[in-house]
Amino acid sequence: MNRNLRSLLTLFALATVFVTRTALAQAAPSAPAASPPAARAVQTPTPSPILAAPDYVLRPGDTISITMAGDPPVTTGEEGLTIPEDGKVSFYIMRGVQAAGRTRDQLEEALIAGAKRHIRDPSITVNLLKTPYAYVSISGSVQKPGEIPFRPGLTVVEALSSAEGLTPGAGKNALIHRKGADGKAQFHPVDLIKLYSGDISQDLALQPGDKIIVNDALIYVNGMVRSPGMLTLRVADTVGKAVAASGGVTDKADLQNAFIRRGDASIPVDLRQVVAGNGSGPELTVPLQAGDILNVPTLQSRVLVIGAVGSSGPVLISPKMNDKALDVLAQAGAVSSTSDLTKVVLIRNVEGNDPMKEELNLGPKGPVSDNVILQNGDVLYVFTKREKDRNQFLLTATVIGSLVNMLRTISP
Repeated sequence: MNRNLRSLLTLFALATVFVTRTALAQAAPSAPAASPPAARAVQTPTPSPILAAPDYVLRPGDTISITMAGDPPVTTGEEGLTIPEDGKVSFYIMRGVQAAGRTRDQLEEALIAGAKRHIRDPSITVNLLKTPYAYVSISGSVQKPGEIPFRPGLTVVEALSSAEGLTPGAGKNALIHRKGADGKAQFHPVDLIKLYSGDISQDLALQPGDKIIVNDALIYVNGMVRSPGMLTLRVADTVGKAVAASGGVTDKADLQNAFIRRGDASIPVDLRQVVAGNGSGPELTVPLQAGDILNVPTLQSRVLVIGAVGSSGPVLISPKMNDKALDVLAQAGAVSSTSDLTKVVLIRNVEGNDPMKEELNLGPKGPVSDNVILQNGDVLYVFTKREKDRNQFLLTATVIGSLVNMLRTISP
C-alpha cells in the first residue's frame, strides 16, 4: 500500500511540473516581429568606397555607407543606402536627414548633430559606394568626345588621353563644369599650355559627373568686313574661310593692304581674289593660327582732281561705289558752266615707265567706255570751255602726275 502511494505521489509531482512549464510558456509574451531597420548593429563588411574628392556633392541615386562607431558598430550593411529622389535618408534613430546636395563631411556633421540628442559623443563616417554618375564627359576640341568611365584618381591629363588628345583647332584653355555643394554650377579653368608643359597644378583630380569642355581656338577678323568679330579656328582655318564666315568684305575694304597680325609679326595678304570670286587662290588658302587677327583696313585710295571743278584736290574712291571718272568728278563739283566734260585728261603713273595720258570725253554724247575705273594716284584735269593751249596743259599735268606719284610713294 505504501509502495502504491509513493508511485501516485511521484506521478502527481511530475504532472504538476509539466503543467506549470506549459502554462508559463504559453503566458510568456512573444518577441516582436523584426522590421527591416535602416541601420543595424552588425559587423558585416561593406564594399570599398569610391575615392571621390572631399568636395564631391552627393546626389539622388548615389549609394552611400554610414557607420557609427560602437561595439558592435551600427552600419548600413553590405548593400549600403541609396539616396532617394527627395534626397533624404534615415539612419539609426534619425529620420529624414538631407543627404543630396551635401558633401560627405557635411552629411557626417548633420548625422552627428542628430545622434547627439540620444547618445554621447557619437562618431559617424559616411562613404560613397556607388554612383550612377560614374563617368566623366569630354566635349569640344578633342579627337574623340564623349563619356569615359570614372575611376578613383582620374585626372585631366588621363581623361584627355582617353579622348585621344586635342584637335589642331583646340584653344589654350579648358573648363571643368561641376555641381557644387550648394547645387550651383562650378567652373574650374585649366590652362592647357601650362598643363602640357608639366605644370601639375593644372592636372586637377576629377569627380564623378564632371564635364570637361575644351575650348576651340579663336581667331579675330577686324575692319571692313560685314560681321567683324571672333571666329573659331575650326570653321575659319584659312584667310578665305575667315572672310567668308565674316560675311565678306565691304565696299570700303582695302583689299591690297590686308594683313594678319600674329604676335609681333605682320603678314601681308592680298584679298583681291575675294572680289574676283576665286576661293582657292594662294592668298586665300593661307592657314591661320590660334590668336591670329585678320585686319581688313579701310580703303584709302585717292584721285587728284584739278582744273575747272568746284573743289580741286584729292577725292577718296571705293571699289564698285565711286571709282569711275564721272563719280569722282561729281564729288569734286565738276558741274559748272565753265567745265568742259568733253575735254578731260587722265594721267596715270605706270611703274617703271612714263606717266600714261589719256583724253576722255565724259560729256552726254561721249562713249560709255570713256567713263573709266580710276586707280589710286590717278590725276583728272578738267578743261574750261575757253582753254586753248592743251599742249601746255599736258606738260603741266605730266609734272603734276610725277609729283603725285612721289607723294603717294612716300605716304604711309
